[in-house]
Amino acid sequence: EVSVELDAVMRPGALASGTVVFSDGTRSGWMLDEFGRLGLTGAPKGYQPAQTDLVAFQQKLRALIESRSL
Repeated sequence: EVSVELDAVMRPGALASGTVVFSDGTRSGWMLDEFGRLGLTGAPKGYQPAQTDLVAFQQKLRALIESRSL
């Protein structure tokens, strides 16, 4: 299962930021910039999450942001 958390204090230049843990246990930071671009940071070099994980991440992130009214 994929889990997504929102930072209490957003990263500089980010509209929203937080962490994600993918189903294989890999943890990464994420941030959404002012142009709506989503970026991942801190994962091992060359890491590619499974496509199903990316879909789950985007769905959970959307629900989390909507619930917080960002």
